[in-house]
Amino acid sequence: MTLALVSPGASFEASNIGFIPPIADASLKLWHFFGSAAGPLGKNLVVGAPDSVVVGSPVLSPRYASFKGVTNYLQTPVSQTGDFTIIAVMRSTDTFADDSHRPMFISNYGGTRLNDTVPCVGVSLYVDMTPSAAPVGHLEGMSGIYDGTPGGASQTGFGQLTIADMTQWRCVVVSKIGATRILYDLTGNASNSWFQPANMLDDISSAKFRIGSSWGQQFKGICDMAMAALYSRGMTLAEVTTLYTFLKQFYARRNIAI
Repeated sequence: MTLALVSPGASFEASNIGFIPPIADASLKLWHFFGSAAGPLGKNLVVGAPDSVVVGSPVLSPRYASFKGVTNYLQTPVSQTGDFTIIAVMRSTDTFADDSHRPMFISNYGGTRLNDTVPCVGVSLYVDMTPSAAPVGHLEGMSGIYDGTPGGASQTGFGQLTIADMTQWRCVVVSKIGATRILYDLTGNASNSWFQPANMLDDISSAKFRIGSSWGQQFKGICDMAMAALYSRGMTLAEVTTLYTFLKQFYARRNIAI
């Protein structure tokens, strides 16, 4: 016999009681569902983990939140690690015309390097400039490197995928395992890899991740986010696919096609 308890009108996202995502281990640091139907903005569904802090006035729709770089975003409690996985269900209706219209979905760009005083590239998931080309966007997963010299300049390593219409919802993942970084556009069944040269080190930022913004004051793009998650390890393609299958089914029931 099976007993099913049903609570009409209740929102699964709004409660973290018993919530276990398909991949849940000690590396899971942050899991947000966004929207007015998802409970308080910034609530971290990882049990026992601190919440994110709301900065400014992000706008809530029932199933997503709208952010604007520099002014309206979430400050997470999560620090960058050597290996990591970033997951986002997102879109952007910005023009991508210049830095002030470049959306940063998840980023710690603009902080200083850990245990150093120089500016740090860190990690970002964002859309690069494509003047007069919107809604086409160059989706990028950026992960900085440097030569290990104290005070040495940051260099940018990134994977890039051209998205025909950034106004449509997508599920995107950036995963780093050792020297390998992979940007996945799971909705579009595409990926792009990039590799760290053997003589270079990870450029790890002391700044904690932000959602909907970087730390850089020039990036003021707008974006919509339905969910975001951060892990402190890289994931295999099989794990990424498992997460995508869960999220695709989850959002199909909420009228968001990814």
